[in-house]
Amino acid sequence: MHREESWIHPALSIQQPEENWVEVFSREDIPAGECIGRPSGGAIYTTGEVYELVPQWGDYFHQIDDNFHWGPKDAGDLDILDFLNHSCNP
Repeated sequence: MHREESWIHPALSIQQPEENWVEVFSREDIPAGECIGRPSGGAIYTTGEVYELVPQWGDYFHQIDDNFHWGPKDAGDLDILDFLNHSCNP
């Protein structure tokens, strides 16, 4: 089964200066509220489930509502969007 690639905003620049280090920068201003990426794969988890999974997966979960988070189902679900800092209230 083919997994669709995640989409990232074309203004974003991705660099990997070291093997275990990824940097993401914007080459231009991105208006507030504009989508900067759409992940593919993954699953929706409750906050309680995330607390149980973080020791296994690390902090690759993104809060998408008060009690819900999006995160990987397996290592194949990790992609560049997992390395972005995220804030619901920037």
